[in-house]
Amino acid sequence: MPIAEADLDRFLAKHRNMVSVSDSNGLRGLCTESSEWVTRVGVSDEEMAQHRSLFDIDGYVAEAIPGTFCTRDAIKKMEEVLGTALI
Repeated sequence: MPIAEADLDRFLAKHRNMVSVSDSNGLRGLCTESSEWVTRVGVSDEEMAQHRSLFDIDGYVAEAIPGTFCTRDAIKKMEEVLGTALI
C-alpha cells in the first residue's frame, strides 16, 4: 500500500527531531530513553518500531539497555570521562 506524501513528510520530520534530541544528548555524554522521544517528539509506540528500524539500518544508536539508546557521540564522551577518571 503506497504511503501518502504528507504521511512520509511527517514521519521524516519526526525522525529528524528524534535525531536532534539524540545528538543533543550524545554531545553531553547522555543516552536517550525512548520515553524522551515520545514526550519531546510525539512518537507513538507504533511509530517507534519504524524509527528504531531506521536507526538499526544505519547503526545510528545502540540500545544499551531496553528502552535506552546511545549515539556514537555519547559512547565516545562516556569513554573519555571514564578514561580520565581511571588515570
